Amino acid sequence: MRYLYILYSPVEADSIPENFTGIIRNDNGSIYHMYKGELHRTDGPAIEQYNGVNHYYLNNVKITEMEHKEYIILERRKICFPSLYPKD
Repeated sequence: MRYLYILYSPVEADSIPENFTGIIRNDNGSIYHMYKGELHRTDGPAIEQYNGVNHYYLNNVKITEMEHKEYIILERRKICFPSLYPKD
């Protein structure tokens, strides 16, 4: 996993390397999870703000915490019961 420390807030798009995959932490302690240049995290919030507020993203699309939990449940079902979820 690659880490990038940004010395100012907020994190601006031009300060992130193109297609960066890893974790970014800025000077106020907020954490951003990136995958191929997009906000993305499957096992928790993609943005963890210094004040405790979390934001969930999948493929750079903001979703609610409940939608994130539903995604995790569906992905686990696909792993446990692959015959129920044929590939396209």
